[in-house]
Amino acid sequence: AASSTLTVTYTHIDRVGIGIARNVALDAAGDDDLVAFIDDDSVADPRWLAELVTTMTHYDADVVGGPSIAVLPPNAPRWASGNDLFRPVSLPTGTERLTMASGNVVLRMAAVRRTGMRFSEKRPLLGGTDETFFRSLSRSGCRLVWTESARVFETVPPERLRLRWVWRRSFRITYATRWRSDQLPHSPAALLRDLVSISRRLLATSWHTVAAVPQGPTAVVNCSLRIARALGELGAVLRIPWKGDYQHVDGSAAA
Repeated sequence: AASSTLTVTYTHIDRVGIGIARNVALDAAGDDDLVAFIDDDSVADPRWLAELVTTMTHYDADVVGGPSIAVLPPNAPRWASGNDLFRPVSLPTGTERLTMASGNVVLRMAAVRRTGMRFSEKRPLLGGTDETFFRSLSRSGCRLVWTESARVFETVPPERLRLRWVWRRSFRITYATRWRSDQLPHSPAALLRDLVSISRRLLATSWHTVAAVPQGPTAVVNCSLRIARALGELGAVLRIPWKGDYQHVDGSAAA
């Protein structure tokens, strides 16, 4: 920031939470036309913003997102290179989407002002606020478009190359997404339907995990993460309290 030719403004907030910080960024934008988000541990390609805005203009989009490419260390375990969590989304430029992640995205402030949309500040350390925010924009008629050419790169630290971490992350993603959705069961019959559906998936994915053993560690880990995702949805449906992966704010265990 010290060497930048642009004006850089830091804003301090006294409350902890990703959704809270993102709302402060929206407020700070004021009457500006665009707001871009990138994760604090990512490095943008030199043409990152230009490619986002070019795609936004070409497709007349309200939101444009791009891939976040995981950079693994040379000594990463074999299963990590093909792991679902570290594999970037790859879609043709111009593909319309129902939601986006906030690690690589630009949005028109006119869409935010028109819809009155905000990031959820409930359970601020849980995560998942970006998925629901952009899905709500989509449901309000906003156009969300993908671009392959606006890339950011995220170096994966060693602590994320552990099975425990990828399991927790997979659990958290589904738990937070389902908990923040408007689809939690509100009747015994709805709860029973969800429990039956999730139980069937757990049985199927458990069998697939065992069957994947001859295919090697990558296949086994990826199948096992489907178990973690099903358990995350189960936890949300049963409304089991869970703090999430963001309870440590010193960077030691951030997800």
